This record gives sequence, C-alpha cells and structure tokens, in this order.
Amino acid sequence: MSNRGQDQQQVRSLWQKLHIDLPLLLGILSLMALGLFIVYSLGGQNLDIVYRQAVRLGIALVVMVAIAQIPPLSYRKWAVPVFVLGILMLVAVLLFGHIGKGAQRWLDLGFMKFQPSEVMKLIVPIMIAWFVSQSSLPVKLSTIIFAFILLLVPTLLIAKQPDLGTSLLIASSGIFVIFLLPELVGNSLVFVLA
Repeated sequence: MSNRGQDQQQVRSLWQKLHIDLPLLLGILSLMALGLFIVYSLGGQNLDIVYRQAVRLGIALVVMVAIAQIPPLSYRKWAVPVFVLGILMLVAVLLFGHIGKGAQRWLDLGFMKFQPSEVMKLIVPIMIAWFVSQSSLPVKLSTIIFAFILLLVPTLLIAKQPDLGTSLLIASSGIFVIFLLPELVGNSLVFVLA
C-alpha cells in the first residue's frame, strides 16, 4: 500500500474513532461559515457580533463531538427518564415559568434561564423510536396510536406557551419517526406523493 493510501486510511480511522461522519461535518461547517457571513452582513459588519457567534459555534462543535462519543444504546436507556423529566419541566413552565415578550417559555434557575422545549426537540423522536422498538413486528395499531399520544403531550404543552414554531417542529420530528415504521413506509410514500 502506498503512503498516500495509508494516510487516507489513518484519516478515515480517526474520524471513525471519533464517530464523526466527515461529509456531514463538512456540510455543517459550510453552513456555519455561511451563517457567520450572514451575521457579519446583517450585523452592520460588526466583527464583535461575528466573534461572539463564532465562539458559540465552537462550543457547539465541541458538544457535538462529545455527544458523538456516547454509545447509541445509552440514548435508548435514558429515553424514558429524560422524556418524563422534559414533560415535568414543560408543566413547570406553565405553572411558574418566566414570562418574556408575551410568552411563558423559560424556567428561571437563578443562574440562568432554561427553555425545556429545546431539550424536547431532541428527546421526543428518540422517545418515540424507543417506544415503537419495544413492540414486536408487525407494529400493532394500538402501539402507533400510543406513539401519537406520546407525541401529542409535549406538542400541546409547548403550543400552550405559546410557541407554535417549536411545537410544529417537535410534532413533525415525531411524525417522521412514526411514518418511517416498516408497516407505514409504503403508506407514507403514498401519502407524501399524493
């Protein structure tokens, strides 16, 4: 094997060890760079705003790499407890959440304000995937109906804040998981094409 081939193999194995999909990472970095150009343009060409955004993006990349190191089975293990905690936090927002700009979306933790609906963007599809994976194939209609109920609870709690955009995003992410069930893939394609 030539040196060039060995170098490519080492680079490939580095990304595999880090559990990072290189083409996806390059796409993300391209979008981040484009975003920084847009922030620069819309921010009145203020480099301070661009710098602060770049720092946030750097932190996000570090978090992304850290989360990529978590084994996928851990997500399955933590799906139910984190989902229940998220629902409890959404209820807490409705009961005594911080009101700002006409919406009650934040929990004031003293040292920071926290928006539980952001966590639910990630955990709802994971929870629904975990739930339907617990049933045997073919998935029963009752399982699909209960999956929609699991989806409906956080969606309605977030819509009540009011945060229609986030509630629709969460609903669509959960619906995609349900529509990708093996029993529904054919029907989903017919529905999408219709």
